Amino acid sequence: MDPLGGPILTIRPTGHARNAGKLYVPFVTIYAYVRISTVEQGKARLVLAAQRRKIEEHAQAGGWGALEWAIDDSCSSKNVDRPSLTGVLHRITAGDRLVVANFDRLSQSVLDFAHLLKGSTDEAWSVVIVELHLDTATASGQFVVTVLAALAQLEWTLISERPSAARQTTNSRRKRPAVGNPQISSDILARIVTLRRSGMPVAAIADLLNSSAVATPRGGGRWYLSTVRLALRGH
Repeated sequence: MDPLGGPILTIRPTGHARNAGKLYVPFVTIYAYVRISTVEQGKARLVLAAQRRKIEEHAQAGGWGALEWAIDDSCSSKNVDRPSLTGVLHRITAGDRLVVANFDRLSQSVLDFAHLLKGSTDEAWSVVIVELHLDTATASGQFVVTVLAALAQLEWTLISERPSAARQTTNSRRKRPAVGNPQISSDILARIVTLRRSGMPVAAIADLLNSSAVATPRGGGRWYLSTVRLALRGH
């Protein structure tokens, strides 16, 4: 049982059912996934209630039927290796939906999220993130999938570049800090420019860079509107 008294995971039988007209109608299951992190244990009921409320309101507005709830308690979102989420991913089939209240309840890694989205596209089920008004079954949702796939590739590139960047940082510690526009790698700049030319707002680009832990040109941990605009200057 979850902290609100509902089932942790309820799965409807897969297969087909006959309707009154003797036609075969496939079951469409809507999996509502909620997660409580390890640092939220003291307010677990409030955190869970907030996520459930968002999902239920969205489901009601969309005229959806019953929701199949899945909860992971005391689990980090650093990866998708979580018991209930893994169970859903094993059971979800074509036409089904996986619904979460917020992006970070599903994943904090653009790389993991892009991999999950690729699986949903290949298997013909969709992901809905209520807070972002994102539904991958729509055209705008597919655009976001494309953007996130590009950022996933960027994340892989950055992972491979980190050892070299660490060595360069060590070698440059005795040098005087540069003044003016800091150097940004050509790969990161090219992807930022591509995202901007595709129509993505500067604020959204900054959010995506932050969510994928891309270091700023000055080595800081957070991208701001001004940081992205500085990188885009002249492009």
